[in-house]
Amino acid sequence: MTYLDIILQTILDIIFFKNIFQTFYFSIFIYLIFILSKRIQSKKIESKIIVFLRFIILLLIIPLFINNLFRFNSSIERKQNIGVVMDNSLSVKRIITNNNIDIIKYINIIEGWADDNDVKITLFDLDTVINKNSLLFNKESTSFDFIQDIKTKNNVDQLIIITDGVVNSGIINTDYYTNSNLPINIIGVGDEQISNDIGFNEIQIETNNDSINILSSINVKSKNDVLIKYEVFSENKLIFLDTIQTIKGLYNFDKSIRLSSDLIGNKIINKIESLNFIDLQKSNNIWNTNFNKIKEKSILLLTGKLTYNTKFIKSNISQISNINIFHYNIFNEDFDYNKVINKNFDYVILDNFPNNDFQFNLFNLLQEERQKYLFVEGLGYTNDYLVKILNHKNEGRFYYNTNFNQKELVLNNNIKIDNIYTDFNLFCNDCEDVDNINYYTNESIAELSFENKTFFLIPNLSELSFYYKNKYGIKYIDDYFQYIINKNLNNNYLLNFNINKNNYSISEKINFSLHETVPFEIKQKSVIVKNIDNLDVDTLVYDKDIDLYFSKKGSYEIYFSFLGTNSVVINSNKEDIVISEDNIELETNYQNIEFLENISKASGGFYFNFDIANLTFLRQIDSSLIKEDYKEIYKALDVFIKNKIYFYLIILFCLEIYLRKRIGLL
Repeated sequence: MTYLDIILQTILDIIFFKNIFQTFYFSIFIYLIFILSKRIQSKKIESKIIVFLRFIILLLIIPLFINNLFRFNSSIERKQNIGVVMDNSLSVKRIITNNNIDIIKYINIIEGWADDNDVKITLFDLDTVINKNSLLFNKESTSFDFIQDIKTKNNVDQLIIITDGVVNSGIINTDYYTNSNLPINIIGVGDEQISNDIGFNEIQIETNNDSINILSSINVKSKNDVLIKYEVFSENKLIFLDTIQTIKGLYNFDKSIRLSSDLIGNKIINKIESLNFIDLQKSNNIWNTNFNKIKEKSILLLTGKLTYNTKFIKSNISQISNINIFHYNIFNEDFDYNKVINKNFDYVILDNFPNNDFQFNLFNLLQEERQKYLFVEGLGYTNDYLVKILNHKNEGRFYYNTNFNQKELVLNNNIKIDNIYTDFNLFCNDCEDVDNINYYTNESIAELSFENKTFFLIPNLSELSFYYKNKYGIKYIDDYFQYIINKNLNNNYLLNFNINKNNYSISEKINFSLHETVPFEIKQKSVIVKNIDNLDVDTLVYDKDIDLYFSKKGSYEIYFSFLGTNSVVINSNKEDIVISEDNIELETNYQNIEFLENISKASGGFYFNFDIANLTFLRQIDSSLIKEDYKEIYKALDVFIKNKIYFYLIILFCLEIYLRKRIGLL
């Protein structure tokens, strides 16, 4: 858009009354010029030119009075910027050394092609911009994370990557290459497929009551039929042995093994040993698993009076997989105390219990055993017994008043719950030593914990849970109730950390899963890594896409730690791993063709095998100039100054002065 376009657009806006005041003032200007032309009696041509000049000057300056915004579209052509990325990992060094490849020579050829086609070349390794003479193949792991940053940080239009495609670090997302609008052309180096490698892809262990099932996925890459020995060890004892004949080819097969639980200790080692060939990659031949059998825990549930809460309690306990529940309804004095005394339960839940003197005597016997317990109030509870329990050591510390109330509660500082009906209010004179206390809106106690005792005072708990789940789809009440049980049991169900394999090589990705059932909002998630050899501790920020790799050998302890917005810390179970000196970067002599082809195809680039390419494929890469369109927004005054319209305005004024002087008007 030129300044002339701005003038025309402004006039059209005036004609079509886009702004009534602009139209009014412009009409006055036109009228005055018309009157001026009528009053000029001279028939000299100079007088008519003066009127015309004033009209032109008016047209030039009228957009400045309005000074609207105008959009300008323009385009330029520029030469391409192409990034050449050299995989400087140890695996590529091994390949170019074994095959006597002069990599600098090929980089020079690419630079020559760029000069011939007027293309700008920038050379990178896997970390930064480099000079070809400073290229070092010393990277112990391969990550393509930096490639994703090159486009935005270095403004390249295409990439040429020389790599074997053996990526063992970072996060790989093929969707990124599809949506990045960055063509990636790949030169693959290394053999097209590895020969004679057999190893574990994955092992899953399933437990039954009296046996375990080991499900192994084994990868075969071989040019010939091969014979392997499959062994399983536990506590340094051989518990399974089999000889397997495999046919040549590239494929996976599954192996299922069932063993008696009596044979299994705390560690299981699956091992493959070659019998008639040389296995070129040995790091995948052993799979160690620390087999931590889930410890069963027992809960004693005593019900003093049946309410809907009873079903709520049993339903939530049943969702915790490693808990055995022993439930007794104690409605009369015929109950045998011996069923529950001296049974070493891990936890006791008191459901509307104790609710009479007989039940209170049983409670005292359990209290003498120093049992940890959770008290859950139900409808119709006799509150005198609750106060007796709370004032066991400090008479008069807790007190209540009987008053039917409809209350509200912010449960665990996370969710507001209303319509809570109670027929008494509990208060405390001195609660400084209480671990946790939560109040209703009327300042009566809703929940408190101290000395391994927890009291949950929501009589219509079950009804509230049903209401919030069905009306709002919120199961926070259930989740929080399970959280209390797991927390008091020191149960890792809240953060269940599972690691399928406990032996790894340097730069090998750690295979793990984390099951989260924390019922409150998390402020900070961390991975804690402790070096058992030197006791150094590292803390990493955790997110669901994190990949863990180790660059140093040694024994490590790993666990997860979550910090809630309520300042509560939840830790997972701990797992041990051993990192060996074996580096998979040094074992490979092949290229991951499928991966490289997928990336190049997804991005709109080309893939070529280095062995068959003499770099004539560069002719297929589009090296033409890139046309870039720009959209800019200017005010009329900006264009007036930028296009030097003021210069023409000065000339017109000077010409008018000259003409006026010539005809005697000055």
